[in-house]
Amino acid sequence: MKLKHLAASLALVAAAASAQSPGAPKNGGTLKVGLETSSLTNGFDPAVIQGDSTGWILGQIAEGLLNRDLKGDFVPWLAQSWTVSKDKRVYTFKLRQGVKFHNGRVMTAGDVKFSLDRMLDPKTGSRRRGELSVIDKIEVVDANTVTVHLKESFAPFLTTLSGVWAAIIPKETLNPDGTITHLIGTGPFALTEGSKERVTMKKFEGYWRKGEPYIDSLTFLPVPDDAARMTALRTGAVDLITSVPNQLLPALAPNKSRGFELLVAPSAVWHTAIMNTTKPPFNDPRVRQAANLAIDRNMLVQALTSGFGRVDNQNWEKGSFWRLEGDPVKSNPAKAKALLAEAGFKNGLPITIECKPEYRRDAQVIQSQLNAVGFQATIRVSDWVALNQRMKAYNFQFAISAASGYNDPDFRFSRFYLKAGPANYLAGGYENPKVTELLNAARVESDPLKRKESYQQVFDIIGRDVPSLMLFFEPRTLAWREELKDFNTNADGDLSIADGGLAKTWLNR
Repeated sequence: MKLKHLAASLALVAAAASAQSPGAPKNGGTLKVGLETSSLTNGFDPAVIQGDSTGWILGQIAEGLLNRDLKGDFVPWLAQSWTVSKDKRVYTFKLRQGVKFHNGRVMTAGDVKFSLDRMLDPKTGSRRRGELSVIDKIEVVDANTVTVHLKESFAPFLTTLSGVWAAIIPKETLNPDGTITHLIGTGPFALTEGSKERVTMKKFEGYWRKGEPYIDSLTFLPVPDDAARMTALRTGAVDLITSVPNQLLPALAPNKSRGFELLVAPSAVWHTAIMNTTKPPFNDPRVRQAANLAIDRNMLVQALTSGFGRVDNQNWEKGSFWRLEGDPVKSNPAKAKALLAEAGFKNGLPITIECKPEYRRDAQVIQSQLNAVGFQATIRVSDWVALNQRMKAYNFQFAISAASGYNDPDFRFSRFYLKAGPANYLAGGYENPKVTELLNAARVESDPLKRKESYQQVFDIIGRDVPSLMLFFEPRTLAWREELKDFNTNADGDLSIADGGLAKTWLNR
């Protein structure tokens, strides 16, 4: 048994995990996965779903034209190649031939057009519609070739087409009303049963990646309670868990006899506090800055991740081309108190912190820090579906949530800080005309250096306006029983990546 505690590159995860393989992969068996969530999925429509657990599950069933590998780079997937015109406005995709849907029908360029058109239809409610609205028309050239014409150049276009969020699906998977309750895709596993309490899948014998998957069936189970999740792993009720309680890491990490494999690695998942900028009191930037300066992020990392997380103010690590200039915020309780008083709340400001059960501890630590500078915070814990609906309706004050990393800055900034962005509610309804101007300009700029200049300006403005707070990055923690072999993942903990995930794992039992 050995701890794969990676301080730098998750590319090492593949080598470390592969080294444990006792021989050639074996076929067969049922893999049971326990997820840290009270509700497995908020639907089976890849165009409208959200949340890591839902993406991990549906990513086994449906796939996009592109995928990501362990290093986070984009690779050809359902599209085996593509060309781009000189003016960056015409993309021609060559599809892999012979790829089948789970109903046995061969995927064609017509299915790509159908899927993209459906995401563009406002009635679908696709979270990618904003980015895809740059599409002017989609042309089926032949059965294996599709050409997409853009209204203008759009630098992150290929990013938009990657993964389950932009999955290619057949029309037959739709209900008469256009919704999807039983997803049909091209993935390694086909859905057999699906609900918020249990999702089961079976191996797709016709999967286009020959020889994969090795496992006969998958079962996903919600196990939100930390103690119950660890017990399920130890007893074999589940084979893999996607979150190990951070408070257990100091004891588990050096323990050679813990009884299971453990991965602790840098993560792209960051916790955030969202303030409703559309209503008092957080429509006042002084109140938002007071909350920003009240929070000691280093203390959060120690209290909530046992020191295994990290503090940063952006998604791009040092050495990345997209790394922006600016230091993480330092706690300043005295200035926070002064800002609250200046905003008219010298005698205190009652607020409600909302969160789903998984972030109760976050809320408790933040409550203490806010109250120390003059806020009078209480906590309300809700099911994520209910809380998410209130947030989208801007019927909240202060909420705790989390988000994953974004390869292209447009996805990080435009999704959150454009008023029309699909995740604008996760920035509290924030809108700034200068930010809108800069982001729209960066989207059509092909020169990466000029794009970065625009994002630096956006970054600086957001730092002053603080509609939401980047709190800390949690560590990526997963654990699995020794019988599970060749399991690899990336900084997001994806279970359906190109050179890892569940399609490549197997059971030695």
